[in-house]
Amino acid sequence: MATFYWYTEAEDGPQFSAIYIGILKMFGYIMMLVGVVVYSRYLTRWPYRRIYIYMQILSAMVSLIDILVVSRVNKRVGIPDEAMLLSDTTLAPAVLRLIMIPTNVLA
Repeated sequence: MATFYWYTEAEDGPQFSAIYIGILKMFGYIMMLVGVVVYSRYLTRWPYRRIYIYMQILSAMVSLIDILVVSRVNKRVGIPDEAMLLSDTTLAPAVLRLIMIPTNVLA
């Protein structure tokens, strides 16, 4: 909730519209489906431990995107806010789906 406020209304934030954030969330849901396809096509033969390790490392790296945007590091190196937010809202759901699928398969 705090990041939504920062993305849309904070003076030093990127001031995206709520519609833009909603469209990005839609892409996030599409990426969840991509995560399911990736798992069923490529990762079904992988050991669960390896999937968890790689996806946890990837999840930690994706989580750093928020820190980079809020601290405005992306602006200093020339990466637009739109690109950073797109990568965050699309990669995070896909990675989380890849973490959850093995657990759901085991249940």
